[in-house]
Amino acid sequence: MKRKTPLQKVREARGISQAEVARAVGLDQTTYGKLETAINRGRAGNAEKICKYFKGALTELHIMFPERYRKFKVGE
Repeated sequence: MKRKTPLQKVREARGISQAEVARAVGLDQTTYGKLETAINRGRAGNAEKICKYFKGALTELHIMFPERYRKFKVGE
């Protein structure tokens, strides 16, 4: 089983769908899903928009380099 990324953990903890986040930050759901599952690291600008959406619950580094934060817990 693949570990969840920090982005996925935060989104799920808030009970928000991928589609909802994608729409709010101006991405299509496929692009957002690839960022969330670390298939694609994406652009810093998109990571910044997502961080603003989640009001600082995670940083751009959590999104762009999720493998560095394997033990991330929501609320840390």
